[in-house]
Amino acid sequence: METPLVGVIISAENELPYIEECERILIGFGIPYEIRVLSMQQAPDRCIEWARSAAERGLQAVIVGTGWASSLASAIASFTILPVVAVPLPVSSLHGLDSLMGMAQSNLGSPVATMALGKVGAANAGLFVTRILALKFPHLAEAIQGYRHGLQQQLEAKDTALLQDRMRRRG
Repeated sequence: METPLVGVIISAENELPYIEECERILIGFGIPYEIRVLSMQQAPDRCIEWARSAAERGLQAVIVGTGWASSLASAIASFTILPVVAVPLPVSSLHGLDSLMGMAQSNLGSPVATMALGKVGAANAGLFVTRILALKFPHLAEAIQGYRHGLQQQLEAKDTALLQDRMRRRG
């Protein structure tokens, strides 16, 4: 197994269906990663040790997807030099709005990049980290261009299908 380049963290098992979108992106680009369940409230020493050792274990970036524990990303950022990307997940009673607000307001000295809510935010976190890694691994820059070209082709196909459907409806 390859050494992970990205650490992906959730704070509870119910967040996994959302963060799987991030995993899909990382897998698609062939980026090795590890995924962990960590909590500053329930196991702070374990969480701090994981963050402190992340860079020396070879990680290049961290993605934190969480709902209730919105401060987790900022806490992780305070114990590592690595870039941290936060993904607010809609698992709380406020459907993630509380997470988004908490993540977007990280403390001075512990910055995090905050993505959009939910599955799209998780996918974009994977893409954002891929772009960071592309600065060190040129093959990823080429892969990103291919991915973007694929998105363009999908959009063009949808546009063509929509136009054809509308023309048929008009008669």
